[in-house]
Amino acid sequence: MQDAELLQALIDRLRVRGEPPGAGRLSGSDWKELLELSRRHGVTPLLWLRLQPRGALADVPVDVSERLRKEYLDTAARGLLRQQALREVAEALGAAEIPVIVLKGAFLSEVVYSNLAARPMVDLDILVPRDNLAKAIEVLATAGYRPRDPYSLDGIERISKHIPALFGPQGRVAVELHWTIASPRRDDRLNPGELWARRIGVTLGGTAVSALGPEDLLLHVCSHVAYDDEFSPGLRPLCDLAEIARHYDASLDWDVLVERAERWRWAPGVYLALRLARDWLGALVPGSALEALCPREPVPSLFEAVRERLLAGTLGANSIQLSRVVRVLGAPGLRAKLREAVDRVWLDPDQMAWVQQTSPGPRPGLLWHLKRTCQVIRDYGPVLFRLASAPLATAKLLRSRVAIAGWLLRQ
Repeated sequence: MQDAELLQALIDRLRVRGEPPGAGRLSGSDWKELLELSRRHGVTPLLWLRLQPRGALADVPVDVSERLRKEYLDTAARGLLRQQALREVAEALGAAEIPVIVLKGAFLSEVVYSNLAARPMVDLDILVPRDNLAKAIEVLATAGYRPRDPYSLDGIERISKHIPALFGPQGRVAVELHWTIASPRRDDRLNPGELWARRIGVTLGGTAVSALGPEDLLLHVCSHVAYDDEFSPGLRPLCDLAEIARHYDASLDWDVLVERAERWRWAPGVYLALRLARDWLGALVPGSALEALCPREPVPSLFEAVRERLLAGTLGANSIQLSRVVRVLGAPGLRAKLREAVDRVWLDPDQMAWVQQTSPGPRPGLLWHLKRTCQVIRDYGPVLFRLASAPLATAKLLRSRVAIAGWLLRQ
């Protein structure tokens, strides 16, 4: 089976409202390839769940069915481990009177999916007020959660939205402390105080915590998959969007969501993520909301570009330098390209100090700029050479990523 056909077969079996008419049966070898593809996209446990009520397991080879079931159970075991860690973290921070909002996976798996095994998660993402960040780090250090490498909080807001991961005892669970949900480049119109004012109370793992309000949760997932990852994580975030829309359904205020997306300048990314979740996975997204986010229909090549991105797997996805070059190439107009180049490639002295984990010094002179020029050439020269001599497949992927970046950088 061709890669595009295999991706479509996986999408069909992940839809929230059942497989579409005409979804074909798969051979034994196709099922094995589908299993591997589901792993790449982080949706193997969800695939196992989707197949059961639809009676589709009868068509699945026994060995593939057993592997699906095993990964589902393994995910459940890891979910219980992270649930226990969340309880410890939340109780430690609560005892220190530090409020928390649980983000993404830990909340999604237990509340939205209502199943710890349905949605794998890598780490625990916790939002705390910026003023409490240093104190929260001290509290978690006492509880055994520490970074693997030293770092400084000086200037961190300009380069990241969270501190480096803190690893618990035996390094089994990592915690990321956030103070906002948007990267610095897209945070200028988002006041984290809004998120705290609209938070909702929930119980996770028997512990009372807070979570983002429904509209903020949906916007956060859209922003993360579109602007932070440019759709590189695969189908799992789109499945998250479909499940959030299903879980909250009538309680979602789509007019409010559109207003915030436009005010925060996230509308292009939110539109694309929700459109894909609706068209591919059957997410309950009103057409009126999509039209309000994007009055003009995008060219079909944009959706094909996302498919190419998903089909490419890890090709180039792990290169930070490549991602930054793509953002520069995708920026509309020379002025925007120059701004992206300065912000993402050159970096100012304070940003460089944080990246290199050194203390910010006095205003740099000519020598600093000469050294920085050499660093940029060393870091980005091989990337540009690779792109210039890339085979057709890589060049096609690059064009897809530039098309996506160009859309996301629209205001």
